[in-house]
Amino acid sequence: MKESRPDLPDNVALLVSLKHLHKAPSLVDADVCWGHPSGYIEASFLPACVEFSRDHLEDLVKRLPELFTILKQAIRRGRLLSLMDK
Repeated sequence: MKESRPDLPDNVALLVSLKHLHKAPSLVDADVCWGHPSGYIEASFLPACVEFSRDHLEDLVKRLPELFTILKQAIRRGRLLSLMDK
């Protein structure tokens, strides 16, 4: 976000993380979250790390539209905050 205050995050992301891809793959998280300094999580799909499986992947894919909507809402709010600072 352009010209945000130094005490406010200037980025927001939809993040899907996996680990142990070569051994026992796991879905770590699927979140919409703000960057530094807040790290605030707008929404989280996974309450905990789960084993990667077709079912878990299908569940994640079904929830992606919801996560995209939350991401868009967060971006709009972030733009509004940066405009209010001017």
